[in-house]
Amino acid sequence: MSWSCLASRRLAAGIRGLLGSRSQDTGYQIYARRKSYAAGVRRGRYGCGVADAGVVRVVLLDADDGTEVASMQMPAGQLPASLQPGTELYVDDGIWEITRAEPADVAYAVASGKLAIWARRIELVTSTGILFSTPTICEVLAPTDPTASTTGLWLLHEDDWRQIEWIHRSLIDIVTAEIQQVRRVHSDHTHPGAPIVGYSACHGRRQPVAPLAGTVQASAWHRLLPAPAHRFEGLGYHDWPGAVRNGFASSLDGFVIYGVTGRDQLIVLGIAIDPSASTPATADGFGESIAGAMDTLDLVLVDWPRAEVIGPEHVRQYLSSQTARAD
Repeated sequence: MSWSCLASRRLAAGIRGLLGSRSQDTGYQIYARRKSYAAGVRRGRYGCGVADAGVVRVVLLDADDGTEVASMQMPAGQLPASLQPGTELYVDDGIWEITRAEPADVAYAVASGKLAIWARRIELVTSTGILFSTPTICEVLAPTDPTASTTGLWLLHEDDWRQIEWIHRSLIDIVTAEIQQVRRVHSDHTHPGAPIVGYSACHGRRQPVAPLAGTVQASAWHRLLPAPAHRFEGLGYHDWPGAVRNGFASSLDGFVIYGVTGRDQLIVLGIAIDPSASTPATADGFGESIAGAMDTLDLVLVDWPRAEVIGPEHVRQYLSSQTARAD
C-alpha cells in the first residue's frame, strides 16, 4: 500500500501523473499532479506540511460506509499540509477527498501520534477529447506558507507560474532541449478552434531547476531597473491560502515582475502583464531598462508557451508585442 500526500482542489476531469521534486530553498518534498487545462480544470501541486517529528498511525476510512481503506505508520513529514475538507489524498491508484479528520489539525496529529481520516473516492473521467489550453506548464511550483496573510499579495494562477521567465545564458542548452519539446507539441498536437487553440498534449517542464544558476543578486537586479510604481506585500496563487515563501512582486509600466529570493539571491524571476494596471502596459523606457539589465547580468527571457528565447537586443520589441496581445 503506497500513500503520497497531495492537496488540491476537486478534479472536474483530468489526467493524473505524480512526480516528486525537491525544493532547493526549503528541502521539503514537493509533489505535483498534472491535470487537464480544459475549461475550469486546474492542476494542483503542494508540499508536504511538516518537518519530520516522529511517526503517526494513519487510518483512512470510507466516508460513505465507514470501512477501512488503508492503515499505515507514516513519518510526520509525509502528512498532508492540510486536513481540511476538500483536501485530496493519493492512495495507490485512487484519489480520495477528505470529508473530516480527527484530529483536524496536523500539529495535533503529530503530537498524539494518531490520525483518522474520512474521505470519499473521486472518480476521474477519461482524458479522451480533453484539450489543454497551453502547450506547456512548469511542473513544480514554489512552496507556500498556508498560514501567511494574503493581504496585499499579487496573485497569479498556478498555471501561469514561470511561463515567461528570465534564465541565465549558461543554461541555454537546457532551455533549447525544453523548447524542442514545446515545439513538438505545437507541431503534432495543436487543435485550432474557436475561441481558443487547444492541445492534445502538454509538456511538463522540470528544467531548469535553478533558472538563474545562482548568479543573480536581487539587489543588483533592482538597481538596474527604475523604481516600481508599486511593491506588493508578496506573491500568492489564486484560490490558494497563504503566500509563496520568500516571494516578491512589483508593478512597473503595466507589467508585474515577480519571483522568489533566497537571501539576496534571485531563485526565480518572471514577468506578466498586470491586469489591474490603471494604464495600458508600455514597453518604451521599461524595455530599454530590461534590455540593459539582461545584458549586464547575462540573461535571456524565455516565453515557454510560444517556444521563444529573447535576447537583450529583441526584448523591447517582444514586450511591445505582449502589450498588443493584452489590448
